[in-house]
Amino acid sequence: MITAGFAHSESNVFHVLLNMYSLYIFGNLLEPLLGRLRFLSIWLMSIFGGSVAVMYLNTPDTWVLGASSGVFGLMAAYFVVLRAVGDNSRGMIGLIAINLVFGFLMPSVSWQAHLGGLFAGGAMTAVYANNRGANKTNAQLEGAIAVFLVFVGLTAYRMQTMLL
Repeated sequence: MITAGFAHSESNVFHVLLNMYSLYIFGNLLEPLLGRLRFLSIWLMSIFGGSVAVMYLNTPDTWVLGASSGVFGLMAAYFVVLRAVGDNSRGMIGLIAINLVFGFLMPSVSWQAHLGGLFAGGAMTAVYANNRGANKTNAQLEGAIAVFLVFVGLTAYRMQTMLL
């Protein structure tokens, strides 16, 4: 469920390039603000969240590939950061909306993974944004673990219902 974010279909090179460019842009914006570990946790949680969403919003045995769920998580992360510091976030809403529409219109692009990455990345970043400060490290860690456990629980529940 994580390795899907590190592989990509060769059928749409433009999509691969767009994902890598987006990762470069949002990585350069977010990693210096959040630090490497927080950035990495958001990236990985977004990929995982994308796979969980596919389990619920598509047939459970659907396989997906691509970094899009991670990119959507980073877009959500940047939106949350902008809101947390009181900056204008309207441009990000537009960018996210345009990219969501793209996912719905393009065949072989998983809008389900996009939504999952968006929610997971936003949730993880909200934990960090709502627990800022040097004395909030434990609260950040506990919140990040809680977000992770929610998605693990959702996965376990879906796997159990698939077996019944």
